[in-house]
Amino acid sequence: MITLPVLREYRHSKNTHYHSSATCHSSFPWCWSLVVIDTITLGMQMKVQTGFTLTELLVAVAVFAITVSFAVPNFREFIANNRLVSTTNDFVSSLLVGRSEAAKRKVTVTVCGSSDGASCNTSSWENGWIVFTDIDGDGTLDSGTDEMLQVNSAVGNSLTIRTVGFAQAGRVQYGPKGTIDSTGSFKLCDSRGASYARAININITGRTRLATDDDSDGIVNDYSGGNLTCP
Repeated sequence: MITLPVLREYRHSKNTHYHSSATCHSSFPWCWSLVVIDTITLGMQMKVQTGFTLTELLVAVAVFAITVSFAVPNFREFIANNRLVSTTNDFVSSLLVGRSEAAKRKVTVTVCGSSDGASCNTSSWENGWIVFTDIDGDGTLDSGTDEMLQVNSAVGNSLTIRTVGFAQAGRVQYGPKGTIDSTGSFKLCDSRGASYARAININITGRTRLATDDDSDGIVNDYSGGNLTCP
């Protein structure tokens, strides 16, 4: 007769207790088996783990890919729209500064396209624009008499800013009463074309107005009432 330690499991509520007293006869091999079985069972219980199966992981990846395929184009359009709106607001702000300063100072103020931030040298306004007092109205910033009021750098991001109407494509001038000598529109476009373009219309009094789609055809109308074209 020999005595072997045999793990006996007793479960009470959430706690597990083990009793290690057992007596076996050496001629009874089943006692050895009992010890081995109890020990293996305990080891298996301790090594049980939970996680994702391969199928579940593949399904999650597929759902994520589908979601991204819908979200990315919408996000890109959102960014493009924001760029157009932001640039339009900046340009309107410059025009308002030009008109208000002309009326306040009772002098001519020129707003023109400028790629160097110092002179009127382009009709592609996306390259930058400036606002300055122009005492003699010649469209040139004269040292000693004229004053730079605002400098705006190039907008980038494939945006274009061009004019339609106006006496000169590269500049507009506000007189001492805040009026201009001709009407026209500034049109702001990106690579998506006229359907997404925006425009700023200016009447003879110098007042600015954002263009609207008056005929509901999906394209805003310029100062003359016609559909805007890009660039």
